[in-house]
Amino acid sequence: MLLETLATPLTMDQFAWTKSESLWYMGLLMSVGAVIAISTFASIAPLSKIFSEVKIMIYGGFLLMVIGSACYIPMGGEPPQMYDAEFKLNLTRYCDRYLKNKTTIIDISILNSTLAKYDRWLDPTETNLTAVKYMTLNCGEDLLGCPSNQEWCAYTPKMLLAQFIFAYLFITFGYPVGVTIIQTLFSKVLGSKPQGVWMGLITGSGCLSRVMGPIFVTYIYEEYGTYWTFGTTTSIMALCTIWLLVFQKQLQPVEPNSPDEEDKELKDITQYVSVIPDENDKPAGTQNGDVSSSNGIAQNTCDKL
Repeated sequence: MLLETLATPLTMDQFAWTKSESLWYMGLLMSVGAVIAISTFASIAPLSKIFSEVKIMIYGGFLLMVIGSACYIPMGGEPPQMYDAEFKLNLTRYCDRYLKNKTTIIDISILNSTLAKYDRWLDPTETNLTAVKYMTLNCGEDLLGCPSNQEWCAYTPKMLLAQFIFAYLFITFGYPVGVTIIQTLFSKVLGSKPQGVWMGLITGSGCLSRVMGPIFVTYIYEEYGTYWTFGTTTSIMALCTIWLLVFQKQLQPVEPNSPDEEDKELKDITQYVSVIPDENDKPAGTQNGDVSSSNGIAQNTCDKL
């Protein structure tokens, strides 16, 4: 959810990529991640035969996600490349005015004073699409890096491309393992309790996080930057991992009885002692003839069966 929300703006801010470059590179990276995730899903079953599911979930799932989240914390020495956000916005407004006939108020003299740094100037009489885009630095799209209205960009070190890729790979391995096994264990621990109710609650809470998470993450990133964004996610994942370590014994599902034990219980049930009634225990008024007759009837009934 984190990378799905921030991937494009994060890479554009940190690596000074254009929007098309960001979409291309992130699409390629996520495609590789999808193949890794499929392989990870397939490896859960054989690993569960060797190691405890709880151990796999903690060390192969949540711990890897903690490491991956921590790797996103910037480690570069210098702040990222920046651009003037107000200048870019005015260039976009200029294009809207002269190419889309939108009514906007623009001070062309101020724009020209800034464009002089790029050896460009605005000609209000020019309406050709190619010419206008050239004059306005492709309507401001050629201004790359971190926007100046994100104040933290001026002093926060930039993220390195290598750490970004390593962090993504750690999470790509850990997320499928953690999510899959925690739901499996939850179902096993429930046992005879209403599965639909409790599984619905855990699934609903996950859906709620996917609704609220992007809003929270985007706000934290834009206002406070990468340190707070990835520091918060790392802390949350670390707390969840510690919590699972503390209660890992309670997460062990109760194993059902083995077939040998079930057979033993069945034999114990079928073993009984036959008791032959004593002559003195016969009810009063019962004659030997009646008993013999009753035995004969019982014998005939058994023969028929």
